[in-house]
Amino acid sequence: MIDFSKKYSTVVNHKNGTTMITLIGYPNNEDWFEVKRRALITIGKHPKTPPSNEWIEEMLCARHSPIRYAMYSFEFEDIPSNTSTHYARHVHSQPYISTLRPDRIVDRPEYLNQLRNEFGEFLDSDHLPRMTPVGMILDANAEALMIIMNKRLCTMSSEVTRAIAEGMRKITILATPQIEKFLVPMCVYCGGICHEYNRGCHKYPHYLDKKE
Repeated sequence: MIDFSKKYSTVVNHKNGTTMITLIGYPNNEDWFEVKRRALITIGKHPKTPPSNEWIEEMLCARHSPIRYAMYSFEFEDIPSNTSTHYARHVHSQPYISTLRPDRIVDRPEYLNQLRNEFGEFLDSDHLPRMTPVGMILDANAEALMIIMNKRLCTMSSEVTRAIAEGMRKITILATPQIEKFLVPMCVYCGGICHEYNRGCHKYPHYLDKKE
């Protein structure tokens, strides 16, 4: 039985620094029961027993709408600002990103103190380096999370963004082992077919190049 009070964390080292990722929220047994309730109501039925692990895996595989009830929340400590925007682009998830405005920061992080020592006390946030670390929370349901991983685990994604995605995948699997097969690059999810613009990394044949 999974201990749902546990917070799963991992440290990701990348070329722009170190990012701590913590899974601060994920679906528990009651949530998966509610997923099953929403699936069965579509065929006029009601759940009598909790869903099995096999049922959860089948539902995740199908990507039907009831899995949107299953929510995941990730907290990032010191994620590069430019990398945080890559995750904020996914419109079916909800990001919360810490400001870099000096007049809004209550407890000034040490990295901002260091930047001010280097560039001057009156360093404006608009002139901070693109990779300046920020804090972030990302909420995503199971379907949105799979889509995020399809894109951000792709080798065409930036190196740091892909490293962050690998960390997210690692701790998500600890909380929901049944989702492991689906947190993969799009080419793997599609059975070895690439859909990426400019034909991607050429590891797999491209969908538009398939012979009829």
